[in-house]
Amino acid sequence: MMESGFQDQIRQELRGRSAELNNLRSNGQSRKIFIVSKFWHDSLMDFIKEPAANAFDDKESASNIMNNNSTNPPFPGPIDNTSLCLSNGEFDTKKIYKKDFMIVEASIWSRLVEIFSCKSPVARRLSVHPITSCTVVLLDPIILERETSKETRIKTCSADWFVGDIRRPLCVVFRFVYADHTFVSYETNEVIPDTMTIGDYVKKFGNKIRLVEKAQVAEIQQIYSSSKNAKSKNSNNYSKSPFPHNYDTFTQANNISNNYSNNYSNNKSNYSNYSGNSSCSSSYNSTNSGYVSGNSSSNSSCLSSYNNKNLMKLKLTSTLQNLTFQIDEGSEIITVNPNSTKHSSSTYQIKHPNPVGLINNGNTCYFNVL
Repeated sequence: MMESGFQDQIRQELRGRSAELNNLRSNGQSRKIFIVSKFWHDSLMDFIKEPAANAFDDKESASNIMNNNSTNPPFPGPIDNTSLCLSNGEFDTKKIYKKDFMIVEASIWSRLVEIFSCKSPVARRLSVHPITSCTVVLLDPIILERETSKETRIKTCSADWFVGDIRRPLCVVFRFVYADHTFVSYETNEVIPDTMTIGDYVKKFGNKIRLVEKAQVAEIQQIYSSSKNAKSKNSNNYSKSPFPHNYDTFTQANNISNNYSNNYSNNKSNYSNYSGNSSCSSSYNSTNSGYVSGNSSSNSSCLSSYNNKNLMKLKLTSTLQNLTFQIDEGSEIITVNPNSTKHSSSTYQIKHPNPVGLINNGNTCYFNVL
């Protein structure tokens, strides 16, 4: 039998850490906890209570192990989780929190094992239900990777949660319109109904899921189908991910650029030439074309404007006294590449490169940002 002085010391120590032993709450992010049987937990809480509280709760003690000397409850025995496990030693997921078992923080677990010992520790995760905000113990935790157009978030979920339960909080975090977004499977881009449980989804599609706009579903599925067909012929034609923002738009843009340049050099009559004091205005719409090109002679000016929604790269070239100007909208850089050795290359940092005008006054060429 342990000395009463040692028991009093343990009682005082654990009493000061009661917040780690009882009524645990999740802070929104899942964390590791340990499970103990409710019977053992009740005996522990009776042991660390104040003597007056023990005397008052003598008849109502949940553990039902109090004796006539209620001010000196017995020292708890080893932590025994046998009643919580199946015959094969696995934890019985049908057990109910606060009825069959209780939980303690991982931060105090090593100390409890040091004092009382435990042969069969059971560790799980503590989280918050995404809809009810209730603290829940994840007996069958599933790690789900959720990809969005902004970033990827990882969440530990319960197998019995519904897919729709985690869609709304994710939309709130990234300020997406809930009604305009839906989940699709990561590989096949199949629309996932909100009523499917996360456990069923993981069994069928794996641990990755993608949140997309409903208006993009048809486009994403078409891209995925085209990518899948193309890979059977040439695995290097498309990006591995069918998600729109990962699609190799630069490759398409460069192909358009090369075709545009070839057509221009072979058939200059298809483009407008300007001379004298004339001016030209070209409009660009990103949904119709990839590039706009124009020529200007010595005393001319050219103004170009465009509507850039999904534009990845815009190139505007103008031949003016052997100078070539290239505008890269993506990096907001304007580069002057002269063909003559009399001038050196220059780079100008600007926030809004459009519209841009080229003004030639006699022997001096001005780069004018309007």
